[in-house]
Amino acid sequence: MVSARSSFLERINSLKSSLESESVQTKAATDTNREHNSVARILRNGLTVVGFVTLEDFIKQRTSEVLSEVGTKGIPFTQLPEKLQSASTHGALKALSFQLKIRSDQQEKLSYIQDHASKIASTTSSAYELSEHTFGYDQSNVTHETILQTLLAFNVDKPWDQITSISSRLGLLGLPAKSTYIGAASRRHEAAHVASADIPKADLEQFIKEAFAIAIAYDLLISKALCNIAAFDTDYLRGNSKIFSAGIDWRVIKNVNNNWKEYRTSSMEGRAFRSNRDRESLVQDAKQRAIRESHPIIILNEDNTIQEWCVN
Repeated sequence: MVSARSSFLERINSLKSSLESESVQTKAATDTNREHNSVARILRNGLTVVGFVTLEDFIKQRTSEVLSEVGTKGIPFTQLPEKLQSASTHGALKALSFQLKIRSDQQEKLSYIQDHASKIASTTSSAYELSEHTFGYDQSNVTHETILQTLLAFNVDKPWDQITSISSRLGLLGLPAKSTYIGAASRRHEAAHVASADIPKADLEQFIKEAFAIAIAYDLLISKALCNIAAFDTDYLRGNSKIFSAGIDWRVIKNVNNNWKEYRTSSMEGRAFRSNRDRESLVQDAKQRAIRESHPIIILNEDNTIQEWCVN
């Protein structure tokens, strides 16, 4: 099964490539270009919807991946964070109810409810599974509140502040992440429901940066939560210790003056840990070090845009 990260990268890079096509460019407002510009406007509106759905899907899929791993870590269900216990039982029932309403095939409905109801019921035993649809599946869209409540359930302190902090340290966002996400959701709604909507190409280009920022920050936070669960961190599990962005370090590989450098500091500044003109050699070595030290690694292209990221 394709991972949430791989799926996100493929789709967001396809969006980026689409913006290079002449078909989405606005030409001079002349009679000759009228039809082209009308088509370009519709295409940009469609790409706006697709782009936001790509980010929504990543949030849902990555959360589902983490939920599916929680039960494999050997932590009794009753010792999980209280909000996670609540969300994955009676909270998950709300998601199941919504999902049944949008499914038409009766056999599919039966299989779906049996599968997820059995996972909810399994939380009474030592060998349990959490429903992958605990978060983000109880309504049509992933709202800023969905993201907030999901990360709160994993004991992340002031989630949107932590997302902003990580995004800023990565140099990807200059504005608060919450307002950035709300703005992107608003443009998506306009593009989908307002006939006269005309989303500028520049907004789509900016959204790609915003989507990377929010996706990576969200991933680092929820992955840190899974690590704390796996480590049986009792202070964290009891809610006495919260997850802060300052407690998350990562490795970064980027090009500096035509030389590839690996940084261990989360600020991406200071002296490089490793340097190599051969990018692939540095990347492979850095990935091995990241695995050994359980550090996320973020790899940038020559123009300092995100190529990929890995979280162990």
